[in-house]
Amino acid sequence: MFLLGGSDLGVTKEVDKTTPSEGATIAYTVTVTNRGPNATTGVVVEDVLPSAVSYSSHTGGCYSTNTHLWTVGTLAAYGSRTLTIRVTVQAGTIGTVVTNTAVIAASDGIDAVSANDTASACFVVAPRGTIIQIAQATRAPVLGLSAFDLGTVPPPTPGIPWTVRQRRNRDPISIVSP
Repeated sequence: MFLLGGSDLGVTKEVDKTTPSEGATIAYTVTVTNRGPNATTGVVVEDVLPSAVSYSSHTGGCYSTNTHLWTVGTLAAYGSRTLTIRVTVQAGTIGTVVTNTAVIAASDGIDAVSANDTASACFVVAPRGTIIQIAQATRAPVLGLSAFDLGTVPPPTPGIPWTVRQRRNRDPISIVSP
């Protein structure tokens, strides 16, 4: 149910890499949408970056690294805007699950539905240089890690155990994480 002069703002958030290593650059994509029925002004989205990443750059709008606010401004009914924030994964974060959340922080209009005003994206920091190579019969990523032709699996990083299983030569290799 919409109130006179109201709209339904919503936000979504995605991350382009779900298992980056330390030092990798990743991109968060934040989209704010006005689901109508009216235009709204003064739209602001808050996106505080987690301590496991450091800001690199952004495109698609006015984002302040000091206040963590994306000033969207006016958003037409049924319109949307997208902000992409590029960050670098910090050292000392291997194995960390990193969650980043965007929240609609302000609007001059009445937001009739608040349930879609928050969105999160997460990733797990993988050990640097961990490349799981699998048999040529399977040329697909396993657990989101890179996959190549025949080869070997590098020794596990201390504290990050992996189990490698292969029944017969040339069978796909399955990787089991901790």
